[in-house]
Amino acid sequence: MRKVHNSHIISEIRDVPIDEGAILHTEILRHNERSGRKLLYIHGSGTVGNHTIVKRPSLWLIDQDLYDTVILPDRRGCGASSPWEEKPTLRIQAEDMKDLLDALGIEGPVDVAGISYGGPIALTLAYLDDRIQRVLLVASSPTLGQIAWPWNWLIHIGLVPAVMKRMYKREIGKAEPKYIDYDFMYEMEEPTRQERWEHFKEVLRHTPEERLDSVLYEFNATLDPSNAEIPDEVRLDIPVLQVIGSEDETWGSEIPEKYRERFSDLRQRVIRGADHGDAIAKADVFHESLRELLLADRADE
Repeated sequence: MRKVHNSHIISEIRDVPIDEGAILHTEILRHNERSGRKLLYIHGSGTVGNHTIVKRPSLWLIDQDLYDTVILPDRRGCGASSPWEEKPTLRIQAEDMKDLLDALGIEGPVDVAGISYGGPIALTLAYLDDRIQRVLLVASSPTLGQIAWPWNWLIHIGLVPAVMKRMYKREIGKAEPKYIDYDFMYEMEEPTRQERWEHFKEVLRHTPEERLDSVLYEFNATLDPSNAEIPDEVRLDIPVLQVIGSEDETWGSEIPEKYRERFSDLRQRVIRGADHGDAIAKADVFHESLRELLLADRADE
């Protein structure tokens, strides 16, 4: 995905206090000659991600005149936001986003997008907050229940959790702490899974050691079966637009029927041959498909 150079887009970075004394480190992108359409874009990338993972596509969305304001928080436990002091649920993370919109004085309507693990948080937020008028899922789904073999089996027998916990404890804090700007990932040409893994470990080394407990809280949360899918009560009558790769090994390319029936207006675009990492490596393809779904949905309105 190309870099956007638009002098009309301005950036503001704030540490926004939310409930329980926590802060969410947040970047707000605005087009200074327009106002109106707003998007909250929730990043994924597990325990060491931050909002810069989705900054480049957010700038593109504004440049394409799809949105005028995009709000980009670091999820709690990630980036420069407050660490977790307990194992989070999807609902708690969605409530963080609702508190963020409240603290910023954001009035509706607002769209919410989620990439990877940001997706189920976005769906849960839409259920909790009537300001949300549309949900956009990028390489995401309501459930992690379709993780591809052998990873699902390795998780089930406890091998993946054991290996990951040892790796977290071994690597975290081994390099000088610094805030990682993930924009470099868009410059990598077709990175292999091994290269992605090495970058993940490098980021972990620059994560302060005092964040270890927070990292483990969130890691344990993602493995909790009760936390691997949207809460049972989440049902939506607003548009849900999904773009996902046909070979997505994390979320699967199909939404199971028991989740489909909870969304009265679900529209999907499957990118043939794309895997989970291609949401970044081929971000232009994913977000162009998202643009087409979004324009079609707005035309229907």
